[in-house]
Amino acid sequence: MPIHDRKMNVVRVALVLGVTVALSGACATNAQTGSLIGAGIGAAVGNWIGDDTAGTLIGAGVGAAGGYMIGNEQDKANARREAEHHDEDHYADEDAHGYDDGADDGGGADGGGQ
Repeated sequence: MPIHDRKMNVVRVALVLGVTVALSGACATNAQTGSLIGAGIGAAVGNWIGDDTAGTLIGAGVGAAGGYMIGNEQDKANARREAEHHDEDHYADEDAHGYDDGADDGGGADGGGQ
């Protein structure tokens, strides 16, 4: 491959990656961000390996799928952590205000002992 073509490929890859990073801030979820970044990196690698359009498209597809899977797992983990944190805050608020949390601590709804 002539040196001019290699330089153009480097410029194309740099442009794709730059646009990918710039657009990733517009994504609402980690899955979307992962897809976008994965597609950009996959396209760059596919073009570098295959040196043609087919390699670029295959790389973009594989990268987008992989990035989506990783980002989706991150979204699920974040949702689990958020749910656990929300539950902890909910029970902490009840205890601080003297609400009966249903635990058998000797007291009842009437506040009496045994």
